[in-house]
Amino acid sequence: MTDPLASALAGLQTEARADGTPHDVVLMRPSPGDWVAGVVAGWDSREAPFGTVEVLNLCAVRTADGPHPQDAVRRLDLDAAVLKRELGTDAEDGAPEVGTLVYVEALGERTSGRGTTYRAFRVKRADPTPESLAGVAAALRATAAPEVPPGDSDLPF
Repeated sequence: MTDPLASALAGLQTEARADGTPHDVVLMRPSPGDWVAGVVAGWDSREAPFGTVEVLNLCAVRTADGPHPQDAVRRLDLDAAVLKRELGTDAEDGAPEVGTLVYVEALGERTSGRGTTYRAFRVKRADPTPESLAGVAAALRATAAPEVPPGDSDLPF
């Protein structure tokens, strides 16, 4: 005998996983082993209850669930100390430039020598290539707002 609620929840999970519309944020609340690879397309920021969060925009994104559309831009919030130190504008090795290839893997929670719990990540990056720069240009063209011809502005001045 099958449990109707368990069957309904399993069906909902299957439907959600089959949905072809990926969320624009990657590694949001990641589990150990979750990963993302992509090409740096630029920077942004967002306001969170605890302050401003740097956001790394990525294109040519790949995750464990498979590749995202080549020209789609996805966001990676740099809301963990390790991510800020490795990929933020104040990164120890300098912020990655547009076209840089990055790989980020969630390792789960760790405890420092002082007993502080933190979210750990494995981060690797490689210099831009002609192909990665071309991919960024294509992604930015695909996501750019259409140009408004002169005189067609909605602004009252």
